[in-house]
Amino acid sequence: MDLHRYEGHLNPKPPYEFEHSKRFIRQAYLGDAVTDIEHTLTFPLLFQDQCLIVSLRSRGKVESPLLMLTVHSPIELTDSQFADVQIRIQSFLGLEEEIQPLYSRGWDDDPFADILDKWYGYHQVRFSSPFASACYALLAQNGEVAAARAAWSRLLNRYGLAQEIDGQTLRTFPTASAVASLTLADVEIDLLGQTDRLQAVARSFSSRPEFSDAHTANKWLREETDLNEFGRQLVLTRGFGFTDTIFQTKEELLPLAQTIYGHNFTLDGVTERLAYYEGWQGYWLLHLQLAELE
Repeated sequence: MDLHRYEGHLNPKPPYEFEHSKRFIRQAYLGDAVTDIEHTLTFPLLFQDQCLIVSLRSRGKVESPLLMLTVHSPIELTDSQFADVQIRIQSFLGLEEEIQPLYSRGWDDDPFADILDKWYGYHQVRFSSPFASACYALLAQNGEVAAARAAWSRLLNRYGLAQEIDGQTLRTFPTASAVASLTLADVEIDLLGQTDRLQAVARSFSSRPEFSDAHTANKWLREETDLNEFGRQLVLTRGFGFTDTIFQTKEELLPLAQTIYGHNFTLDGVTERLAYYEGWQGYWLLHLQLAELE
């Protein structure tokens, strides 16, 4: 199939380190992506039930970032649609997030400052969609991360939309409506015994409202899904992109915080850090998790 080609550019909010986005995607992202070409990242994007291929090439610097954009699409895009695609890309890579206040606080917070130094300019990479994050959160609730990642990938490979470019096939994660429409007889892959629950989540997400704040989204997740607190937090931050508030309990956060601040770090210390980071609590948590990739 001949693909339509569109070009443009994106200006992430500084500081932005493109290589950290690639590093996270290479080490922790579950979806398809090509990261082995220098200064370049290629990934699929679901747009209006079509699989588009996005390629980004970094031409700027951390304090003055510039990304050259190429989009290959199986359908023609209007100027308005291409603008919508660019917004989707910015959301996926967190390019519009203001992270400088995190550094203003974090560099005075040893040993958290060491993580900030190593990941300086990292903007949060999300799942390809909130529904994709909810599926992973549900599959991972039993604590078997490797099994959850494998089951999530089976969903992607079996039901995702595919597009071929330069001899490679890249797939987008299936939509909520696509998974909701499956019958049990249709599901021919191992989903860790969670098929019914995944379809229930799919039905909820296929008719979910838009959310303007984390509290409303968390309330909806609590009422419409059976995700636990860890799962809801993952969907809020890496699905919807809300990084201003953490809903996990201090008791749940403490073991992770202790891996950075030491085993003598207490629940009072967690409370103090949540107050200290205010609207950047989510980024504090994300950087604690980044330390596990090192």
